[in-house]
Amino acid sequence: MWERTLQDIIRGLRANKNDEAKFIAQAMDEIRKEIKSKDMELKAGAVMKLTY
Repeated sequence: MWERTLQDIIRGLRANKNDEAKFIAQAMDEIRKEIKSKDMELKAGAVMKLTY
């Protein structure tokens, strides 16, 4: 399973100026799944994305 990095999220936001809400909603769904994971590194990355 491939996860987006914080850098990918930032690039995606910049690339989707016309439809930011949809992009953010999709990213939030992915982040919710990452936070439920047992992998601590994955959780830490998810928290970084949320704080951005």
